[in-house]
Amino acid sequence: MPGNSLGQLFRITTFGESHGPAIGVVIDGCPSNLEISHEEIQVELDRRRPGQSELTSPRSEEDKVEILSGIFEGKTLGTPIALLIRNKDARPEDYEELRNAHRKGHADETYDAKYGHRDHRGGGRASARETAARVAAGAIAKKLLSRENINITGEITQIGTEKNHTKFDEEILAAKEAGDSIGGIIEVIIKNTPAGLGEPVFNKLNADLSRALMSIPSARGIEFGDGFALASLRGSENKHDSGILGGISTGQDIKIRLAFKPTSSTPLNGVEGRHDPCVVPRALPIAEAMVALVLADHYLMQKRNA
Repeated sequence: MPGNSLGQLFRITTFGESHGPAIGVVIDGCPSNLEISHEEIQVELDRRRPGQSELTSPRSEEDKVEILSGIFEGKTLGTPIALLIRNKDARPEDYEELRNAHRKGHADETYDAKYGHRDHRGGGRASARETAARVAAGAIAKKLLSRENINITGEITQIGTEKNHTKFDEEILAAKEAGDSIGGIIEVIIKNTPAGLGEPVFNKLNADLSRALMSIPSARGIEFGDGFALASLRGSENKHDSGILGGISTGQDIKIRLAFKPTSSTPLNGVEGRHDPCVVPRALPIAEAMVALVLADHYLMQKRNA
């Protein structure tokens, strides 16, 4: 089936292209009477918004969310919630030369192979512009989880090979000045997760989290707890610290680390345009949103089964 939706009970479907009129999301399955304001959604979108510093794409988008349905007088109705974000600074003419060309390291070639027709304007549907819709939906998922005191926080732990937080900006700017890009690592911590979230065998909590997080553009690796470091340990040394056993939450904190590649759109690769020298700063709220969406879905599944 088309891969534009996520979730079973708390289900989202995103739509729109990078340089089309707008992007947006429809959320189905959100319970009624959840208090959520326009401002709470906007705060999350502002964290992801481009054009705020030298560290991000200069594309100047306000990312102002419009609530079209499903929320009335500050509360959800239990009906589908539709959120719209208009593209204000789209420049489709800048991409005309890509109509019949494929950029190195991008999805241009694979979209042509799959569909035989694509929106060449800034990557179209494959662009990270689509993730703004996910962040908007994630704000509502976060609010739903907050009623159960489930807290999701993320931080950047590495840029390139640098692990000193005070030097992250320097690393990104150095890559930008060289006409290049740089990758990094994000860590997301989930606190106060109730025990019992997760559906065996193929809808394990860690499996669904992995699927959601690896759908973020430029994400290339994921680990839970000590992750890959466990491969060099013996069983007697394993602390079982991931917060998930058998695909089901234990009630302990869940730690996830997500690795992002350097973007392929760089002057050194012959690609001009308004691109992030490092996706990691803007990927942080996206990662939190994807975690929230999965947890909200599993929370409702567990509540249904109780």
